[in-house]
Amino acid sequence: MAQDKDLGIYTGLFFALSIILMAIDIVTLGNVSLDKMGIDIFTPFANRIIKMGFYSEGKYYLVRFFIVVLIAFAVFGSKPKKRLKENAKIELTILKAAISSIIFIFTYLLYHLGMNIATFSIYTIVSVITYFLMVTYFGVIVTTINSSFGKDRFGKEGRKFQQTQELMENDYSVNLKTDDGWINVVNPFRASLVIGTPGSGKSFAILQPAIEQHIKKGFAMCVYDYKFPTLSVFTYNCLEMYKKNYNVEPEFCVINFDDPRKSHRCNPLQPELLIDSVDAVEAAQVLMIALNRSWNSKQGDFFVESPINYVACLIWALRCAEGGKYCSLPHLIELLSKSYEKQFQFLASIEDGTISNMAAPFISAYENQATDQLEGQIASARLGLSRMTSPVVYWVMTTDKDEEGNEIDGINLKINDPKKPKILCIGNNPEREKIYSVCISLFTTKIMKVINKKHQNKSALVLDELTTMSFPKGTLDNIIATGRSNEIATWLGFQDITQAVRDFSKENAESIVNTMGNIFSGQVSGDTAQRLSRMFGKIKVQKESHSISDSGTSISYSEQLEELIPESEISTLSQGVFCGKIADNFDEKIEQKFFYSTIHVDPAKTKQLESGTLPDLTVFLDAQNKPLSDKDINQVLLDNFNQVKSDIDQLLERTLTEA
Repeated sequence: MAQDKDLGIYTGLFFALSIILMAIDIVTLGNVSLDKMGIDIFTPFANRIIKMGFYSEGKYYLVRFFIVVLIAFAVFGSKPKKRLKENAKIELTILKAAISSIIFIFTYLLYHLGMNIATFSIYTIVSVITYFLMVTYFGVIVTTINSSFGKDRFGKEGRKFQQTQELMENDYSVNLKTDDGWINVVNPFRASLVIGTPGSGKSFAILQPAIEQHIKKGFAMCVYDYKFPTLSVFTYNCLEMYKKNYNVEPEFCVINFDDPRKSHRCNPLQPELLIDSVDAVEAAQVLMIALNRSWNSKQGDFFVESPINYVACLIWALRCAEGGKYCSLPHLIELLSKSYEKQFQFLASIEDGTISNMAAPFISAYENQATDQLEGQIASARLGLSRMTSPVVYWVMTTDKDEEGNEIDGINLKINDPKKPKILCIGNNPEREKIYSVCISLFTTKIMKVINKKHQNKSALVLDELTTMSFPKGTLDNIIATGRSNEIATWLGFQDITQAVRDFSKENAESIVNTMGNIFSGQVSGDTAQRLSRMFGKIKVQKESHSISDSGTSISYSEQLEELIPESEISTLSQGVFCGKIADNFDEKIEQKFFYSTIHVDPAKTKQLESGTLPDLTVFLDAQNKPLSDKDINQVLLDNFNQVKSDIDQLLERTLTEA
């Protein structure tokens, strides 16, 4: 209040001085006219002013210029009356103020026309009018400039907050450049969630830079490429650029089901990965839940657990039969297609206590001729897996073996082996998603299990479009919770949390989201935006209030708590703009863990890394070592397809013979 009072005193003083000077100016230059009217009382005063030199030739404008300056100072400290206009055209007002000032200053030119009663009257009237016009227009300008009224209608300016400006880099970090500084993911092992609607920039702004920087720093990696080969090409080019950074150069591997020449072969059910029957049950859960998404929220129900247990029983039986020689998904599919009689005879022939217990309910139902009950329990497994019957799927998911039964052309899923690190890309096809996702879910689940061990190479899992895959309860949150200590950086991407709830069940989705240390959000809406807004919390926002009355316009300020990033703002983020939070380390503290900014990516470098094609990873040759034609390659796939069928027929025949 004291400051306002002092400011008011100075304002009044400036106004008074400007009025006094204008009166002196009018009297001095108009003295000739006053003499003619017989008014000579101002003559001595005017003569003294003229002798002071202010009105010598060429300096007539100085006093008036000084008056304009005084008016500007006076108005700057005043409270203009009723000048507040939300859409004031400041440019036009400035022009009017400038014109008024110029007319006011150069009115002295009338003096050169010779002072008489007419010119004196015009001189006085113009001076008074332009004086008040200047006061008016200057007031509008000052009020418009000083006021935020109407400028920040959505309150964005008031919610701006300081963000991390310095680069914090270490041997594991991912650092993203922004408008205001850096987003420093100094601990990627605490898992990162990237969400946003299609086109929000998840891959371009975050996941691709994460892939590049992880490879640059020597990570082994598994990348899920939903729209193969987009991310696979990018990953391959990154490896070519930075492969010298590795102590042991990693092998670049690809699994995809569209082009066998661009794919390696791998059996996710190889005996070495099935240590006991629990592993078989886990594999069965992955397969059946991937085929029936609604089962995710029904685990424990009889008609859900029954087919899962039966498939697990067959997997473990294949694992035990002949040293696991035929333990693969294609062989499982073929075994399921056989009659119940042959299947149960095969199960009964396996000398394993676990299988006896697991198969007992099904064998009992069969022996008691409860065919309808048995069909109801097993039909979902037979029908679902039968849709995956395909020569290329059979070829990718089986391997050739030598005479001793060892695989000779399959890749190992232990991507973080320090002696044989791998960069593995697993490709999907949106047009065949429902079929391929079942196989891919099995691969990724097995990878999560085999890499989650101590003393391995640092590694990263980059799983964009996560909800197109399925995982048993506890799989993902386990790798997030325990992978940190084993140097596994997990990057999960999907469109919004409600999508995860739909595909993974509410319990699983909540468990995944709540264990994430780093969260990036592009444009999302609905419940997801609301949840994120609550996570960001509230901030003290300065509010400006205006009160307009005849005595003037008063502006008051107050502080109140508002959402740091409101739901409405999250739902309208532009492409490449992300908000979120970052986790730090004990020895690398990040004061401001929240961020909200545009992420900058080098378009030229990104375009370079996205260009090109993948090399042929499997070369099909004839007896003369010449490349096979597409027709001949299809025949190779068909021969393998028929071989799998023959393997199961021969296995069952040997079983029946021995029985």
